Amino acid sequence: LLLLTALFTVVFGTFRWGGVQIAAGGLLGDICTTLLFRAFNHLGTILILLVLLFLFILFTTHLSVHHILRALASFLRFSFKGVHIRIAQYQKTKSREQMKRRVMEKHLSPPGEAGGVTIKSKKWRTRPELSKEKKERKRHPMKAPAPKTVAQEKLPFPPPQKTGYQFPPYNLLDKSRPAEKIDKDELLEKKELIEEKLAQFGVTGEVKQYHPGPVITTYEFFPDAGIKVSKVANLSEEVSLALSAISVRIRRIPGKSSLGIEVPNNHRETICIRDVIESPEFLESESKLTYALGKTVHGEIYITDLANMPHLLIAGATGTGKSVALNCLIASLLYKASPDEVKLILIDPKRIELSAYEGIPHLMCPVVKDPRKAEAVLFDAIKKMEARYRVLGRFNVRDIGQYNALIHSILNDKRRKLSEEELEDFKPMPYIVIIIDELAELMMLGAKEVNYCITRLAQLARAVGIHLVMATQRPSVDIITGTIKNNFASRIAFRVPTKIDSRVILDTIGADKLLGDGDMLFIPPKSPRITRLHGSFIKPLEINRILKFVKDQGEPEFDKSLVDVLEKPAAEFEEEGFGEKDPMFDKAVELVLATEQASASFLQRRLRFGYARASRILDQMEQDGIVGPSEGGKKREILVDPQAYLRRVDHDTEN
Repeated sequence: LLLLTALFTVVFGTFRWGGVQIAAGGLLGDICTTLLFRAFNHLGTILILLVLLFLFILFTTHLSVHHILRALASFLRFSFKGVHIRIAQYQKTKSREQMKRRVMEKHLSPPGEAGGVTIKSKKWRTRPELSKEKKERKRHPMKAPAPKTVAQEKLPFPPPQKTGYQFPPYNLLDKSRPAEKIDKDELLEKKELIEEKLAQFGVTGEVKQYHPGPVITTYEFFPDAGIKVSKVANLSEEVSLALSAISVRIRRIPGKSSLGIEVPNNHRETICIRDVIESPEFLESESKLTYALGKTVHGEIYITDLANMPHLLIAGATGTGKSVALNCLIASLLYKASPDEVKLILIDPKRIELSAYEGIPHLMCPVVKDPRKAEAVLFDAIKKMEARYRVLGRFNVRDIGQYNALIHSILNDKRRKLSEEELEDFKPMPYIVIIIDELAELMMLGAKEVNYCITRLAQLARAVGIHLVMATQRPSVDIITGTIKNNFASRIAFRVPTKIDSRVILDTIGADKLLGDGDMLFIPPKSPRITRLHGSFIKPLEINRILKFVKDQGEPEFDKSLVDVLEKPAAEFEEEGFGEKDPMFDKAVELVLATEQASASFLQRRLRFGYARASRILDQMEQDGIVGPSEGGKKREILVDPQAYLRRVDHDTEN
């Protein structure tokens, strides 16, 4: 009341009523302003009253300083925009009036004067200038015009790429709905419930801060001295019951002396992929393998680079977001890389999710749906990996990045001197991303063979730009083996039913406390710390729009060797076993028959290659009936006569 009376007195002064001068703010306003004028003078009084008015608005409303400043900024922006439009309209009107005035003067002036001036000026002034201009124009076309210097010289790919791959526009994706306002009363109520429930179990402390996010709110609980972290973490179910929440996760906040109690919001926000793809973080990323992963628990955009992972393992129960994560990964690649920069090999034993991508120009081969053919495709990928290593060795470079930089420099400097055959040899090497939608289906048909291929690729393929992304809904030890986990440092865990499943994926618990619908725990590349994220969401309708736009740009150029593998009937794979014979197979057979020792460690030691390769050769010997099956700690039995077998091999070779 005092503030308002003082403001009225300062703004409106006094007015005359009944022959008497009365202050606009009444007697109280007159007294307050008199005291303030004496202490702070006129300007200081105005500043003090404005500050008090601002604080009054903050305390009496739910507005924050951030909201007020944002509203003020938008008002000023709108005002300046209006002023700018009015100035532009005024200048446009003024220029039109000047043009009309000049035309009127020209037509109203005497014809003799106007004609004489123009004719004379043309005769002795403009002709020499025109001749000079013509000479200059004749000289300049001999030089390369400006647009051609920018030209296609700096393109990262040879001339056939001139047409260019058109990235899908953002309007193919739906915009997200505006987020709902945060209910502070609800947050304070939950804060009190958390403190009360923990105190009932002897855990004293205080919730000093809370951080609302799009899906969960993190309450920072500062326990009193002597309280164990494990004691608080074990009370997650009790806190969840008190808050009537689906699940509550309690973890230690790195770098702080507090615990984070993550409580799901009553109204969850959907993280649309458009928000992530349109963000500066995604647009400014130079990597062609940028993955629009989602948002953090505090609502910040989170992207990652598949090239740094270099392989990704995704696991979780049915309906928790695995397939959506794969779709978001492919959409990120389509928005970031052309078909000449990234190639895809899609293996979909479930025949559901990845079949829609059939026919996009990024594919290296048709979508693989038969698990028996998938094994041969993975083995062919190993051959491509080894061939790429030979190319890197020929150019004396370490990885695909150095190789592509070298090729770009050669093309930029000597493109005009290179023949078409040489241009074919000096092509940049595209990244290859192999996506397997259900690893368990492949493991059921040939666990040893699939494990061998995945291990080889995971250990060696990073340098040559081949990256694996595998998803499974069965996170058991027979599917996600120790070898796979060791080579897949980056992993994503969606909600799983038990703590054991969480330990299989992440080596720790926590995934069993997730909410589902894209809520995930992510182990980032080069970091052992687990990060909770909310994954991007893309609708099937949005996928269809993107695929239609991409497919209209051309047909895929399939790799011949992969197509040859896929065109074989499935029965041949059952007869031949897994892929082709190892180049060292014959030598290994001779060694086994000569020494009568058939063990993987023996072959590994004598032939000097890895254990996985030795095991695979022994499996091939078993399929050919040379050695018997493995019987625990016993030696494998030799089933053929060594001399008879070698004579038969020599006879077949001669024929």
